[in-house]
Amino acid sequence: MKNLKPRRILPSLKEKKHYLVIKLKDYGKENERENRKKIEQAILEFLGVYGYAKAGIKFISFEKEKSIISVTTKYVSQVKAALAMQGLGCVGVSGTIKRAREKFLDK
Repeated sequence: MKNLKPRRILPSLKEKKHYLVIKLKDYGKENERENRKKIEQAILEFLGVYGYAKAGIKFISFEKEKSIISVTTKYVSQVKAALAMQGLGCVGVSGTIKRAREKFLDK
């Protein structure tokens, strides 16, 4: 049997992502796990498990009292609403991680 290589997904078939910058109230290395839990819980309460999975939430970084998460473009407004319901503010949305860092973290 010949070696079968896994096929790559075409770029046009991949889901597009946006990056949300979230302002955190308590910041510190020891609080990173707690902040992640707060964000996850807020989104889970609002969207449910199925919506959380469809939104494709991924935590990118925790730095300078702000966190960056990636979200599928279709669910950006719903995730922002979920965060607002729990008192977590969304500072901004960007299409790339580099732009999110330049625009919202360097200030």
